[in-house]
Amino acid sequence: MSDSKNNYLDFITDAHFLQCISNLHQSYLEAKKEFTKSKY
Repeated sequence: MSDSKNNYLDFITDAHFLQCISNLHQSYLEAKKEFTKSKY
């Protein structure tokens, strides 16, 4: 259907997709630092 050169998704560019993943990963690492198992 789409002749785009994206490897992962057709509706956003690979660079944008990878940037979103990077942002999510960074947020996850920050949250993991703040919330340790001892707080639960």
